[in-house]
Amino acid sequence: MNAPEAVNRGTLRKRSQMGCITCKIRHVKCDEGKPSCHRCKSTGRRCDGYVAPKYPPPVAILVVSTGSGRTECDLKSQRAFHFFREICAPVLSTRSSSTLWNSLLLQACHNDESIKHLVIATSALSFDRQFESDHSQESVLFLMHYGRALQLLGHCQQPNTTFFLMACLLLATCDELRQNIIGAYQHIEAGKRILSSYYAQKSRAMIDAEMEEISLAFSQLSSSTTTINNYDTTVRRIQ
Repeated sequence: MNAPEAVNRGTLRKRSQMGCITCKIRHVKCDEGKPSCHRCKSTGRRCDGYVAPKYPPPVAILVVSTGSGRTECDLKSQRAFHFFREICAPVLSTRSSSTLWNSLLLQACHNDESIKHLVIATSALSFDRQFESDHSQESVLFLMHYGRALQLLGHCQQPNTTFFLMACLLLATCDELRQNIIGAYQHIEAGKRILSSYYAQKSRAMIDAEMEEISLAFSQLSSSTTTINNYDTTVRRIQ
C-alpha cells in the first residue's frame, strides 16, 4: 500500500461523535460506556461525561385540513355564530320558516363552507347594526367572511341546489341589513328562478322536506319590500 492510499483511507474513516469529553481531548477512541467509559476507568482517568446531543430546532407544523377543508373559527367568529343562533335566527324565523333558520341553516354550516361564512357574515353585520353607531363602516369580520363566501360560491363547479338557495337567502338578508334593497331583491328573485327550475324537473313526491322549507321561506319573503325595520325592532326587544 502506498502513502497516498493510506492517507485517503484515513481521511475517509468516520469517527464517533458521541465519545466522552476526556477521550475527545485525548483523541482516542471511546467505547461510549455509561455513565463513565471503560477506557477512562481502565487507565485511571476521570471520565468527564458526554456532551448533550444538539438537536435541530423544532420545525413548525403546517396543519392541512383534508376533505372539506374546514378550519376552526377564531374567537370572534365563534361569538358571531353564537349570536346568529341565539338572536338572529329566532328573529328571522318570525318572517319565514322557523325550521329553516333555527335548524336547517345551522346544520348546513357543518357541511358547506359558503353557508358557514355567510351565517357568520350575517351575524357580524347584524351585531354591528345594533351596537355600532357608524353604520357606514363595515367590520373586518363581516368583510372577511362575506368575501370568502362569495369566493367559494364563484368557484363552485357543481353547486348543491339546497345550499345555493340557502346562500341566496343569506345574501338577501345581508343586503337588507346593508339597506341595499335592489341587491336583496335580485338575490330573492334569483332564488325563485332556481326553485322554479328545480320544481320543473322533479315530481311532487320527489321533493324532500328540506326543500319544502326553503320554498316556504322564499314564498313568505316579499320581493318588493324590506322588513329591515321590523327586524331591528325585534332584535332590540329580545336583547
